[in-house]
Amino acid sequence: MATKTNVVNHETSASSLQAVPAAPTPHLAESTAIIQVIERAALNPDVDIDKMERLLQMQERVMDRQSMMAYSAAMAAMQTELPSIEERGQANNGCYATLEDIVDTVRPIMQKHGFAVSFRIQTQERGIQITGVLMHKDGHREETSMLLPADISGNKNAVQAFGSSTSYGKRYVLCALLNITTR
Repeated sequence: MATKTNVVNHETSASSLQAVPAAPTPHLAESTAIIQVIERAALNPDVDIDKMERLLQMQERVMDRQSMMAYSAAMAAMQTELPSIEERGQANNGCYATLEDIVDTVRPIMQKHGFAVSFRIQTQERGIQITGVLMHKDGHREETSMLLPADISGNKNAVQAFGSSTSYGKRYVLCALLNITTR
């Protein structure tokens, strides 16, 4: 495990620099302390299993909180870099930002901040449900869904109607997850 080092200037007869280990971050210290308690409890044959389960649940809550805080900080930083996407796609009702343009624009920015996105597509009785999952490298994820009817406009066959609604849903779900605007 790498150790952070703070440089401290101590006034002496000759100016000198001394390396001092940095204090652990509060989140890391909290998690480490709980893990140490769990390890000690696991070595004690008299420890109540219920108590052990509660300690493990506490550790999970700490880790969830840490990953949510990392997600929030990364999202706030990423938001400042996400541009408005140009509407270059043409439709009967006007222009729109294509899924390809949105993905090509946001993917490198998302990667820089530790994010990835995936989609789940489910066919339901009332249409097609598109669920976007925005995942952060530290484990937190957020989801949003949209239920759409099959796009039967024009002369589309059933497969094209499904594909059109899927593409439309992905565009709107991704824009919702990242708070993307188009122009």
